[in-house]
Amino acid sequence: MSGTVENMLRLARESDAATRAMLARNATTPHEVLAFLAKDEEPRVRASVIANSRAPFSVLQGLTEDENASVREALARRVADMLPSLTSSSHDRLANIVQPILMRLAADAAEQVRFIIADAAKHLSTVPRDAVLRLAMDTEIRVAEPVIRLSPLLNEEDLLALVASPPVTATLHAVARRTGIGKCQCQDSRRQHGRCAEPCPLQSGMVPKPDGAAGVDARYLDTLGQRRGRYTLAAFDAASGCGPGAAVSHSPMRGGSSWLTATQFTRRRGQPTG
Repeated sequence: MSGTVENMLRLARESDAATRAMLARNATTPHEVLAFLAKDEEPRVRASVIANSRAPFSVLQGLTEDENASVREALARRVADMLPSLTSSSHDRLANIVQPILMRLAADAAEQVRFIIADAAKHLSTVPRDAVLRLAMDTEIRVAEPVIRLSPLLNEEDLLALVASPPVTATLHAVARRTGIGKCQCQDSRRQHGRCAEPCPLQSGMVPKPDGAAGVDARYLDTLGQRRGRYTLAAFDAASGCGPGAAVSHSPMRGGSSWLTATQFTRRRGQPTG
């Protein structure tokens, strides 16, 4: 060990917290000293290590389990800044290093940590799909909504699964507000002459009410609900002209409306639609 490293380690051991934090932020601080400071008793010192662009990823990964939420938030912000530069290539060294850290943060106990990751990942197709699915299932809608509404990694089956078993009522509102939810999302292999060759569940079930608000058509509360023992969005007929669907009998709601809002839909699960 060089004399410089020894001197800096001595400084890290013997100086006050403000000096240790300054040392942790210094771009010339050796990796050995940063690794030592990453275990400092003061959260602000550990957060300063995260802010150092030269901090080794092995040190950052160790901080994903830091006991202090503010330190993990600092790490989430650091990772969020990296996400736009990642690629989906298996040869992307940075992506391969960052992904395990990202996965841990996406499941963090602190809501703010998960929100920082969700907000950064919502438009990206190069983040791990497993992380996006985890965030979409979050019981805190502030975390889940950004990826439910905007992530290009969620497909039709993912959204239908969220509707069938929503973690919270607000999950349905988020799915209903997803960009392009009223458009056919089928892959080309399912399309014939510009139309779907088979039913498109999302297009048929999650459609806007006449007044423009997002809602759920009461006609789609049958087949999957019966199969699972409760009513969910699942029996889809061809109201959108997207293809042949199941013929489902239903009765209008009071006032002649056959529309359910996401909240009404949740309240009515387990009850007949008629």
